[in-house]
Amino acid sequence: MAVRLNVMIIRPSQHGGGSDPHHHYDEQCDHVVGTLLGRPGIDVILLDRIPNPNDDVTEIMAIESISGDLAVVAWQAIDPVLMGLNALGKTWTRTPHRRDSEAKPVMPPIPGAFRLYFFDMRRPGSADAILSDVQRLHDVRAQPMFSIGTPPAPKPTKTKTDSINKPHQETPTTVTPSQPSQSAPSDLDDLVDELDRLNP
Repeated sequence: MAVRLNVMIIRPSQHGGGSDPHHHYDEQCDHVVGTLLGRPGIDVILLDRIPNPNDDVTEIMAIESISGDLAVVAWQAIDPVLMGLNALGKTWTRTPHRRDSEAKPVMPPIPGAFRLYFFDMRRPGSADAILSDVQRLHDVRAQPMFSIGTPPAPKPTKTKTDSINKPHQETPTTVTPSQPSQSAPSDLDDLVDELDRLNP
């Protein structure tokens, strides 16, 4: 089954027009949406904001439909995002990645919680690197997980001789040795004769 990554893009809030030093975030958001939309293995959810539990809006249905790990791309701090998601009954734990080294792993892990990878798009260079960052997250999650270490040694195969000479320790039954084959002496004589011919 193919691994997919949910990406929630929260549009930047309105800042009051071109005089605001942050008005360019809207252009960044359009660029990010166009970059991530339609990428293989990535499901994009575009929101204007995290809705309140009592709001009668389709955004709530979109959030409720999310299952699994989530990458959040936003032009705001992480705390109100997590608070809004928790208020809707969704549980994700902020997980460190190369663009969010400030995140601390939750110990012990919350049962049933998925990972949330947060991208603060207010940081310089985030808009240009978002595709490679999200793609890297997707690729890492798609890798199969293997246990690290030396595999256990295979159990020795029991032979017929082992069964005769070493009866099972846990079972009190007695193993009767099978009768040797009648052809054994003849085979042994043939072998001795062959060795004599090879060593005159």
